[in-house]
Amino acid sequence: MQVNMFHHGGAIRELPNPDNVEPWGFTVPADLTKEGPTDRVLLWVAHLYHYGMAISWKPAKVVEDCLELSHGTAARWIRLARQKGYLGPSEEPGRAAG
Repeated sequence: MQVNMFHHGGAIRELPNPDNVEPWGFTVPADLTKEGPTDRVLLWVAHLYHYGMAISWKPAKVVEDCLELSHGTAARWIRLARQKGYLGPSEEPGRAAG
């Protein structure tokens, strides 16, 4: 799903991905979340979380919106991404950390 809400107040654009590297950009592959929290999906979770931090948006909300997840599922998958080492530990409860 391509989420246009990230084009706020600046020139954010997704560069071409000729080698089909994943994760890449903010266009999530179709049906990605149907896999459940696989390593591939958790890498996307971490990627989108870092993207949210880079643009100063709530990173968990970016994950939730881009992957079309409920708040609870997004939080659980972020926690799993941390456990796998794809995201660093949270600095404080309720505070984003990459």
